[in-house]
Amino acid sequence: MAEKNFKDLFSDQSAQYKTFRPQYPESIFKWLATQTPSTHLAWDCGTGNGQAAVKLARYFKQVIATDPSAEQLKLATTAENIEYRCEVAEHSTLTDHSVDLVCIAQALHWFDFESFYREVRRVVKPGGIICGIAYGLPVTEPTILEKIKHLHNVVLKEYWDQERQLVADLYKDIPFPFESIATPPFSVEKEMTIEEITGYLKTWSGLKKMIKTTGQDPMPSFTEELRSVWPAANAKVKFVWNLALLCGRV
Repeated sequence: MAEKNFKDLFSDQSAQYKTFRPQYPESIFKWLATQTPSTHLAWDCGTGNGQAAVKLARYFKQVIATDPSAEQLKLATTAENIEYRCEVAEHSTLTDHSVDLVCIAQALHWFDFESFYREVRRVVKPGGIICGIAYGLPVTEPTILEKIKHLHNVVLKEYWDQERQLVADLYKDIPFPFESIATPPFSVEKEMTIEEITGYLKTWSGLKKMIKTTGQDPMPSFTEELRSVWPAANAKVKFVWNLALLCGRV
């Protein structure tokens, strides 16, 4: 299988991505640390701005976090035991059989699966763990969710890369040739203003592609529609992202 080229969809939105994207609950990483043969080294692959790396660093002695986007890594949160490397997932500089856990948060769908899984088998210790984490649309008040679904499913329908459907389906169609590990339910909950939720929506790759392709930005009109169903101008609304985990023993 020919490897995919790196799709750089987020470098020019690095600051917005860091500000508005949901933060993963620490409980995921605490649980993952109980599943690994040891807690010496975790690989956070496709780290972006290091959201997962920072939390992994609380449970693993060392974290190596990689991403092909230098712009994302410039904004990554630092910690004494995190080393950031700018490199693609399929060809890492990790040594053979050195990793206890490979964690991929909201990035696995962009990888060339065959090449990446070959790399995972090379770097992971016997009995080590791989875990892909994904979230789709948030759950929220029905009238607000209806507007968001219309933006996602209708307005931006033609502008999503095919890989994004794997996220929308919460990774159920991603090949995963590892010994499956049952996972507890996890979710992200966040109270957001209308400015914060629209800031998050502006990080969507489909929106960026629509603007680039057509020169049209649907967000001003969408924001006005959202205001019409928002409880009050400065009100915060709860959004819940239910997380899908693909977890297995290598």
